[in-house]
Amino acid sequence: MKILYALIGLVVVGAGAWFVMNQQSASDTASNASGSSEMVSSETQDFKGSMQELMGRGGSWKCDVSVTTEGITSTGTTYVAQDMVRADFVSEIPQVGKMESHMLMRDKTAYTWTSMMSKGFKFPISRNEGEPEVSAEVSAQLNQDYDYHCVAWPTDESKFALPSGITF
Repeated sequence: MKILYALIGLVVVGAGAWFVMNQQSASDTASNASGSSEMVSSETQDFKGSMQELMGRGGSWKCDVSVTTEGITSTGTTYVAQDMVRADFVSEIPQVGKMESHMLMRDKTAYTWTSMMSKGFKFPISRNEGEPEVSAEVSAQLNQDYDYHCVAWPTDESKFALPSGITF
């Protein structure tokens, strides 16, 4: 169960990163007065940086990433487009086996679920006035560097749809 909480914690960190970077991307979008639609190139980049930096790049990206937490390696793909993020990970957990974990952030709400349960978690990610800032521990995790292999991609709206068969 501790491993499940660690994986859910990783997803929550992603939600915090999205919220922080969404504030920046909203101001960047407002400053783009050209009104032209975003062009997607066949650009591929290896990128080492934090999740905040990945979100702050702007554009639509599909990034492969590998993360090791508490001795468990999770590999997956993160999709970033407009004000939406999706992350799909597969983890090999000793004594449990393979587990898939997913995170979707859209419409100021984060959704997380795993292959081990048909019930997921849903929580708002917008901070109301008077609520505390992100904790030092979460902030440190948001600033942790990861190795990403990213490809610019045309946004596929289906990647940001809620899953069927999962209750939130």
